[in-house]
Amino acid sequence: MLQSFCKLDYQSPEDRPAKKPLFEGLAVAEDSAFCEAHLGRHPVVWLLLGQMCSGDLAGLARLEPREAFEAAVFMLVRILEDAAKEAFRLEIEPELSKSCRRALKRLAWAP
Repeated sequence: MLQSFCKLDYQSPEDRPAKKPLFEGLAVAEDSAFCEAHLGRHPVVWLLLGQMCSGDLAGLARLEPREAFEAAVFMLVRILEDAAKEAFRLEIEPELSKSCRRALKRLAWAP
């Protein structure tokens, strides 16, 4: 819900009123100053850590601790790579600082 409220729509950044019906009847919608300041105005990185754990926990439990840690790190990196690729897919990359773009490129297209 927080993601839906805050997330900037990079394809149509001015289309913020389209999000408002989702929050009708909730206290947050009654605070027009707060909505004006935050509704659809923030970049959001959405990481589903449940992806990492869903089917893989049983497999990790059978590994030695060091191997399990390494496997979990690789799963997390895969999730971060997907988030970086999404930033490029949404074409927000040009709006980012040079150092942030370099970091995203390393993540998204790491060898």
